[in-house]
Amino acid sequence: TGYLVLLGMLFLSIAASAQNVRKIYKGDFCDGKATYAYYVDAKTGDEVRDGAFNYTELISKNGSVYSVSIKGSYKEGFKDGIWNYTITHKDIPLEGGYYQTGSIVMVQSFKDGMPNGKWSYSENFKGRNRRYTRNGWYWSPFEVEKPLSAVLNYQNGIVSGEFRLN
Repeated sequence: TGYLVLLGMLFLSIAASAQNVRKIYKGDFCDGKATYAYYVDAKTGDEVRDGAFNYTELISKNGSVYSVSIKGSYKEGFKDGIWNYTITHKDIPLEGGYYQTGSIVMVQSFKDGMPNGKWSYSENFKGRNRRYTRNGWYWSPFEVEKPLSAVLNYQNGIVSGEFRLN
């Protein structure tokens, strides 16, 4: 009977590990490209992200460039650990011939899908005007915009401790 119990446990262990075979996806995702690890849940048939996640997006049009980078990790379908988000603009047209260049950087910390730890946000931009004169297109010098930053802490999904906004 001891052998049967051991054999049964071995069978269950093999069956459980076979159900969660990790795969890697690399390809189109939203408006960019992503690479991430996942497995297919044997009970639901759902794709469950588990492991590293990387996303990039790049749009370049008429001299303007917009890029996004997201890096983080999933654990059994939930964000886990540090997530880094970077959005970069180069000469993105806004209103009235004004163009903006700069970046937004966010760092977030998760534990089992819940915000947990330090979160930060910062944006730094500069802008310039582009005008047409009888001599052609003219760029004005860059003017630095007031930077913005925020830092807060979470503990098990609840804002905890100091919050700073500059």
